[in-house]
Formats: sequence, C-alpha cells, structure tokens
Amino acid sequence: MAEKDYTPIILGTGAVVAVGLGVYLWARTPGTKPGTEMIATFKYKHIGAAGDFYLQVMLGHIRAVIFFDEVEGLKWRTQESAEAHFEWTEITHKVGFQLPDVIDAGKYDAEASIRTLDDKIIIRHLQKSAVLVPEL
Repeated sequence: MAEKDYTPIILGTGAVVAVGLGVYLWARTPGTKPGTEMIATFKYKHIGAAGDFYLQVMLGHIRAVIFFDEVEGLKWRTQESAEAHFEWTEITHKVGFQLPDVIDAGKYDAEASIRTLDDKIIIRHLQKSAVLVPEL
C-alpha cells in the first residue's frame, strides 16, 4: 500500500495537436525511505483522436535549468491510451512505483512526462527536491 503523506505538485499545462494537458505529481514525501511505494497522478484534458502514449516518472538531478540527469534505475513508465473525444474530457492515470531498497540518501529532483510510443516528449515537467531520502 502506498504511503499517504503526499504533497501535490502542479507540473504544468500545454497544448499539443488539440491536446490540453495538466499534469499533477504526488511524489513529495518528507523523509521517504528506501523501498517506499509512491504514486504519480497524471491529469489532463483531451479532445480528438484516440491514441496510445507513455507516462514516465524519473528521479535524478536538474542541471543547467532544463537538462535532467536521470539516476540509473530510477525510471518508471507505463503505456496508456486515450479514447477519442469530441469535447474536452478530463482523464486521470496513476503510475505506481517503488523506490529501490538500496538508494543513496539525499534530495532527488523529478521529471514527469507524457511521451509518444517512439519516445518523443509531448509534455514534461521538472520538479526540484521532489523526494528526500534520509540517512538511515
């Protein structure tokens, strides 16, 4: 069962080919221990054709404002789909992930993204200090 001590973080909004996106990440847990289960919630509005895509969460470090340096082994993704909609429809997906049992203590930044099946970014958001792993 995932811990409930989450702080919502608004990730961003955008529009790409008639898709309005609003993404929310529920991943900031003060003092998150190794092995903790977490949940990233993606909410967006969709209008247009049906399609498949990836929801992806990575932990690492933001470098030079826009470059994200992923820490190996801290990437999770799931394939999802959206049905065709003829009016703006809000859709919610949850991505569950678990921190490894062996992870260095420290602050980790997060990248949450929605990507095409050929791994092109539709929208992404970088969040500083999303997860804090304490010294044990």
